[in-house]
Amino acid sequence: MEYGNFNISEKVAIVTGGTGVLGGAIVESLLAAGVKVAIIGRNKDRISKKLLNLKDKDFSDENVIGFSCDVLQISQLETVRDCVLDKWGEIDILINCAGGNIAGATLIEEQSFFDMKIGSWNAVLNLNLNGSIYPSYVFGKVMAKQKAGCIIN
Repeated sequence: MEYGNFNISEKVAIVTGGTGVLGGAIVESLLAAGVKVAIIGRNKDRISKKLLNLKDKDFSDENVIGFSCDVLQISQLETVRDCVLDKWGEIDILINCAGGNIAGATLIEEQSFFDMKIGSWNAVLNLNLNGSIYPSYVFGKVMAKQKAGCIIN
C-alpha cells in the first residue's frame, strides 16, 4: 500500500503489546501495508489466538510471527531481536504499545491520592516507562547500526 511517496511494504516492524486492542489494530494495518511484523506479548495464549485471527483474515504466515516476551526483560528482548534478524535480516520499525495499569495504582472517585498503593504505582511506572525504553534500547541498536529506522512510542 502506498500513500503518495510513502511506502512501507517489505519493511520489518516489531510491535510490543501486539495482542492488545491498540497494538493488534496496528499489527493488522502494518500487515495490510505489506510490512513483515513481529508481535511481542507476555501471554503465549493471546499470541497464539492473535496469530490464528490474522490467518483467518488471510494474512500470510510468512509475514507475521509472535513471541512471548516480557518487555521488562532485556535478555528476552535480545532473543526476539536475534530471531527476527535471523528470519528477515533487518528491523526497520519499532512500535511500543505494551503498557497497562494495576488496580492499586488507579483511584476511584471516593479515594484520595493518599489511598494509592506506592508499590502498584511503581509497577505501572516501570511497565509504561521501561516497557518502552528497554525495547527501544535493544531494537534501536539494530537501527543505529543500519543507519535507518523508526521508533514510535
